[in-house]
Amino acid sequence: MDLFTFRIRNAPNKLFEALAAGRAILTGDFGEIGKIVRENQCGCILKDYMATEIASVLSKVTTETLKGQKEYSRQAAEEKYNWRNASSTLVSFCQNTLG
Repeated sequence: MDLFTFRIRNAPNKLFEALAAGRAILTGDFGEIGKIVRENQCGCILKDYMATEIASVLSKVTTETLKGQKEYSRQAAEEKYNWRNASSTLVSFCQNTLG
C-alpha cells in the first residue's frame, strides 16, 4: 500500500518512518501531523474520519498526485526530518539550558 494513515494528534515516530519510506500520508487536520503534511504537500488532510469523507478525499487522488506526494514525503525526510537536524536542535537546547 502506498498510503499511511494517522488518527492521533502528536507527531509519532511512525510519521517520520512513513516519510522516510516515501509514503503518502492520510490524516486529520490537527496537531503536528496535519501541519507537517500540509507544509510538505506529502499527503491528504481529512475533515473527519467518516467513510464518506475518506472516500471523497481518496477519489480525488490521481496516480500523478500520489507519485508527487510520495516524492515530497521522501524529500521532507531527507531534508528536514533527519537526525542531523534533530541532533542540532538537541545540542542547541542543551547548550542554552546548561550554559
